[in-house]
Formats: sequence, structure tokens, C-alpha cells
Amino acid sequence: MFARKIRVEYEENGSTIPCPLKWLDSFSMRSFTNFSAFDDTLPVADGEMEIGSSVPLDDLR
Repeated sequence: MFARKIRVEYEENGSTIPCPLKWLDSFSMRSFTNFSAFDDTLPVADGEMEIGSSVPLDDLR
């Protein structure tokens, strides 16, 4: 659906783990971020999101 596909991971005890889909889904809701650019995000699986070209990658880091 969106042009860019990204991986989202977090670090725990020195290991990187795919971010759970539930967390990604919450993050993608405007009520959580209040940032309209994140309206163009689609969580698809643990650790995977598709994002539109208007989503600034630096703000996701």
C-alpha cells in the first residue's frame, strides 16, 4: 500500500527484538502521537511497517 517498508526493533538485554504489532498499532494512531504525518503509517506485522513518503524518517528514530 505504501512505498516504503521499514523494520522497527527495540533493544532488550543487548538483543534487538521486533517491536510487537500492538505497540506499532498504538503508535500509528493520531491520538497517541498527535502528529498528522504518522497518519500515513500502516503496521503490518511484528517489527514491520509500511509508511508513506510524507513520514519523516528522522522523527521515527
